[in-house]
Amino acid sequence: MKYVERPLVIIVVAMAILQVFGIIVDSNVLANHILRLALVVLMVIYVSFSQFWLHKIRADLKFHDTIWQSIPYGIACYNRQGERGFCNDAYIRLQAGCPGKLYSAALERALDEGGFHTLAWSVTNQTGTVHIESHCMAVLRNRFIAAITMLREKTKEQEAFEKQEEEYLEVVKVMVNMFELKDPFGQGHSVTVSNLAHDLAQSLNMTKKEIAVITKAALIHDIGKATIPADVLNQEELTDSNYEIIRKHAAIGAQIAENIQGLQEASLLVRHHHERYDGRGYPDGLSGEAIPFGSRMIAIIDAFDAMTTGRSVLGRRDVESAIAILQLEKGRQFDPQIVNDFTAMIQASRKK
Repeated sequence: MKYVERPLVIIVVAMAILQVFGIIVDSNVLANHILRLALVVLMVIYVSFSQFWLHKIRADLKFHDTIWQSIPYGIACYNRQGERGFCNDAYIRLQAGCPGKLYSAALERALDEGGFHTLAWSVTNQTGTVHIESHCMAVLRNRFIAAITMLREKTKEQEAFEKQEEEYLEVVKVMVNMFELKDPFGQGHSVTVSNLAHDLAQSLNMTKKEIAVITKAALIHDIGKATIPADVLNQEELTDSNYEIIRKHAAIGAQIAENIQGLQEASLLVRHHHERYDGRGYPDGLSGEAIPFGSRMIAIIDAFDAMTTGRSVLGRRDVESAIAILQLEKGRQFDPQIVNDFTAMIQASRKK
């Protein structure tokens, strides 16, 4: 709220100084009257703009609250002191009957150590035994949000399980979008990469299962950045120490995926999506075909979207320039054949 109030305080202080100056010198000086009138007009404009902006924020909050309440999984945010802030109705319902001490211990570990912590328990009700899973993950290390906890109900019926996985993926999309709010240039990036990875996998006639795994991996490829402070992510020029912090996101993202049912198979692709074809990438320095095929796909699509949206250090490029750079990096940063396949897909889509 300080960013809303600060300009108004500056205007009021300026008017006070001008008033004192007018008393000391001459309040009837024309320039004095003009400056006062200008400050009053400026204040009116600013207050009007602030009211419009706050109204828009309230509308957005109402809309997002409706989305949160419609999610069938429990979501809750905790601050660094372990105090719960936001939570949806599903969280309150699913938390009933949870093992209090064990649950609190998992939350405390997430707040103190960071990382990802899980817990499972069963609750008996009128319909039978319900199995609940809890996933707790440190997200932002500041006074507002320190950890997010997700609760989900496990069912035995395969049809219900498949539907639940689809819904769970939608929750992951919401979570990814929320994490990307820390990066003003990253919003929508993961969904775009996921969509392009799905299309490329289809064009290569991969199996249904392979397409599903690659699509999920592309969606969460940057989820490890959720544990990185926003001020590090948004630095225009990274220091060596901060670059090393950011490099850890691939391994952290893989660890997160390993602990979420339905995303385990995607964890290997997440871990290696920053490997280079020439072996100079991270975290493990793999090269050539030792890098998982899906990771090689995601690396190319990730770079393409970064360049065409202006997230790259090279600045924003048009599609043709981005494709040209991918072609230049064949055999060095990227798999040559996948670059050619991706190029053919993009060019074909632009002709439609």
